[in-house]
Amino acid sequence: MLESTRPQAECPPSSQFGLPTRIGFAVRDLQLERVFCEEGPVMSTRILVAICAMLCFATGVVDAQFTYSASGGSGIAGSSVGNMVMLDNSQDVLGFSMGITHDAILLTPTLAEVGAGVTGALGGNSPGYFFSDLNPVNGPGVVVGCVLSLAPPLQVLAPGSGHHLVTITYDVALTAEPGSSSPITFVNTLGNPPITNVVSVSGVSQFPALIHGQITVDNPPASAVTCQVDDDCTGASTLSWANGGTYDSIEIYRNAVLETTLLGSATSYNTSLAANVATEMCVVGIRNAVSSVAACCSATWTPIPPAVGPSDIVCTIDHATCTVTVTWTNNQADYASLELLLDGVLSQSLAGSATGASIVIAEGAPHTISLAGSGFCGEAMAEISCLIECLPERFIRSDGNGDNGIDISDPIYLLAYLFSSGAGPCLDALDANDSGAIDVADAIFVLAFIFSGGLEPPAPFPACGPDPTDTDSLDCANYTC
Repeated sequence: MLESTRPQAECPPSSQFGLPTRIGFAVRDLQLERVFCEEGPVMSTRILVAICAMLCFATGVVDAQFTYSASGGSGIAGSSVGNMVMLDNSQDVLGFSMGITHDAILLTPTLAEVGAGVTGALGGNSPGYFFSDLNPVNGPGVVVGCVLSLAPPLQVLAPGSGHHLVTITYDVALTAEPGSSSPITFVNTLGNPPITNVVSVSGVSQFPALIHGQITVDNPPASAVTCQVDDDCTGASTLSWANGGTYDSIEIYRNAVLETTLLGSATSYNTSLAANVATEMCVVGIRNAVSSVAACCSATWTPIPPAVGPSDIVCTIDHATCTVTVTWTNNQADYASLELLLDGVLSQSLAGSATGASIVIAEGAPHTISLAGSGFCGEAMAEISCLIECLPERFIRSDGNGDNGIDISDPIYLLAYLFSSGAGPCLDALDANDSGAIDVADAIFVLAFIFSGGLEPPAPFPACGPDPTDTDSLDCANYTC
């Protein structure tokens, strides 16, 4: 053993300990200078020998009481993936070392960190010594060495399972293809001299069973996925997205059920939704037979209710021209279309906001005027209608005999009608003074007009036309203008 009589103030520099500098045993990093000076050269030398033996030169048979396991993981090209190394141990562990290889084409190690199992055993503190090399000799790979504490009382990892020793973070190559993978393999060949996979128990190296891991390259998922209802009448919708990478094909799922498979270049899909039901649509990209994580959106189609059609139709006729003015009440602000029909035949196509129209009908028979149309979604609305007849009864008032002129024959014809039961072609024409009744006063009225400058007969006069005061029971069935 080393012997020294130097006082504490004269402790030698780190280079005088003769430690293998390639594995990082800088005295100031390890705080061994303090240990040496405070605990004495014998204790310090024992610690150094134990560290060197554990990290550099240990060989032996696997002890099933100890197990290293690599968690592995997965990530898309360009992402970072963490691989955790876990320890199962049946005895107290003072320190450990390991070497792990990987596929350098797919992975690049960027960081090795102390695991939560170690810091937890140390009450949240860092270990006395932790070393990592992300680019060791004989790589690619990562080597790690750790001693929990370098001064009494020595800290340990108590027996247990799932102790998190270290996390190694890898960057996945940007060119990595989905489905490719890199083994995460424990080896005893990394470094010079090689670092061995061992745990230290009471200063004795134990060789754990090794459970290797694997990091696989995932297929990047689609992004910017949207569900858009395009037609509130039919539920026609569009699912759109941006492809996360190059896909061989794309699967579309509706509520977790495969609906269709598209070309890998597709970025949209036209579909239709069920009414009033929340629907989830998902996009899954396929590359090298590897499915991406589903990227989803959801939408609900709420149909527009059926239109409430127009009501309260009113038809008003001008008998002189047989023009019917039709008005109605709209029960919605607008309709897709309105149609005016005459006796069941389309007469006019109207704007959906129209509330009135006019139409000319033929004389002599009742006609049905109907209003029909369609709502916003094209649904047919119930027709409303009115029945109307054009009865112009055109005549010349006081022309009792219907010869289209007024002379003495007209009052004589009127008297014959009154006293000899004669026939009149137009009773309205015989009502010369428009009193609503036929009597002698009408004959006197006509004679006064012809011979003594009496009042002119009321309309229609002197031209043929309809009765503007058609409120009586008199008609004019056989008069011809």
